Amino acid sequence: MQPTHTQVAEPATDPVTAQTVTPARALRAAALHLTRHGWVQGSYYDQTAAVFTPAACVVGAIGMVCYGGPVEAPAQHFDQPGWAEFEAAVTHLDRFVSAWHGADSAYGFNDEPGRNAQEVLDVLAEAADVWELLHVSCPVCGEPVYSRPPTDWHMPESWPVPAYSHRDGTPLCPVSGSDGVTPALPVLAGGA
Repeated sequence: MQPTHTQVAEPATDPVTAQTVTPARALRAAALHLTRHGWVQGSYYDQTAAVFTPAACVVGAIGMVCYGGPVEAPAQHFDQPGWAEFEAAVTHLDRFVSAWHGADSAYGFNDEPGRNAQEVLDVLAEAADVWELLHVSCPVCGEPVYSRPPTDWHMPESWPVPAYSHRDGTPLCPVSGSDGVTPALPVLAGGA
């Protein structure tokens, strides 16, 4: 930064990097698992599967992405790496389906008779969007952000496409740094 540049107030929160596992990212990754490998009701995983990435229920899919593979009773792996991320994602999903869909839990939502895979995928996307709306923002303007690439990214193909955008699809506000002017990294709101 040059002495003539105006310093933007330092955010009091941590930047969200590619390595940050948020409940929203876990929920979106679980949706991707279900899309690729299938969805089941009544058990965490397809009990007849002979593959490492079986079809799963919504909670089993969250377990797959947080633990790196299928585990029995994912909510009981307190000492395992990934448990905190699993617990945060399932807790948010429980609250979301309770408030917006009248289900007692993610388990109950998944196993409700007549439920279909598309409804589960839609709820995962909605819950992820709500978590980000409440917990992730642009450090420059303070607006909530989505963990989706900008819809109007007009930079050369050699430039990496940002993983986050403002809710209107524009890149996050520009900031100056060692790589020149780039979109800001989003930040987590305090306590997220």
